[in-house]
Amino acid sequence: MLECKQTAKNSITRSLSASSVEQTYANFITCVDKNVQQKLKEQHEEVEFQSNLRKTMGDMIENYVCDDDELKDPEPVGDNYKTFRGNRVGVLFERDTSQIHLLHGFVSSEECAVLEKEVTGRLTRVGPDTEEGLKGLKGWQATIEPGEGGRTVTSIVRRIYDYANTVVNFGLKMDGQEGLTAVQLTPSTDGGETPDRYLPHCDGTCDGLKHTTGGKVSTMVIYCKSAEKGGAVNFRNAGLHFKPKEGDAVFYSYASHDETMDKGFTENSVCPLREGDTLFFQHSIRLGVDNNNPWTAFSK
Repeated sequence: MLECKQTAKNSITRSLSASSVEQTYANFITCVDKNVQQKLKEQHEEVEFQSNLRKTMGDMIENYVCDDDELKDPEPVGDNYKTFRGNRVGVLFERDTSQIHLLHGFVSSEECAVLEKEVTGRLTRVGPDTEEGLKGLKGWQATIEPGEGGRTVTSIVRRIYDYANTVVNFGLKMDGQEGLTAVQLTPSTDGGETPDRYLPHCDGTCDGLKHTTGGKVSTMVIYCKSAEKGGAVNFRNAGLHFKPKEGDAVFYSYASHDETMDKGFTENSVCPLREGDTLFFQHSIRLGVDNNNPWTAFSK
């Protein structure tokens, strides 16, 4: 910028004719524009570098924490606790485009029993590369479609939307949404070589762009069984690693109020299981769906 200013000053000093001043002004604007573009490019490269560094470090940290069952659960941001229906909620991560909350006692043991009964005998084996499975999942999966499971399941799903609408201002509704997806993870099903796990993935898009109609904006994961060893949840780019207890739920949103998507902070995974089983029920919420335009009309 100083160079642009000095060049313009020298030109004006040499000549004050109208044409000369006009040309000097045009040259000054061009010079400033080039400088601004260069600065923006440098800032973009710095942001990309920091983002890639964060993700690389996230890989290293995840490999470490998955082997450590003694790590303490993270503290909420600035001791940011709140309550929902009388139960404690820890706000673990909070940004305009991404929030991660841990809800204690979101469902009762009786409600978990109903959910588990609903998928008994229906779980099918899926792998990270199978078309039917959730992105990155190696385990067992089944779906409780909307309307299945009676009043108990309906009540749980309504509770999910009640909570989601206290966090995001989208006026989210149950109409046209997908069902509850049950996920069961076990230590090993193929000779002890590769235990089940949920590989790092984003539930929606995590590119920092604007939301696409019908796309996902938040997810609730309800835990009904938690493994004795392994099975911890990782939000590696947010620096979070914890293991929800039975009845707890993890809520994370990945779109801001102006519908700008998260840029990777809500990428999540589940560590390989080493002892005991994990059973959770996942529900992703979409924005822009209804009964006339259900979730099946949009890409996964």
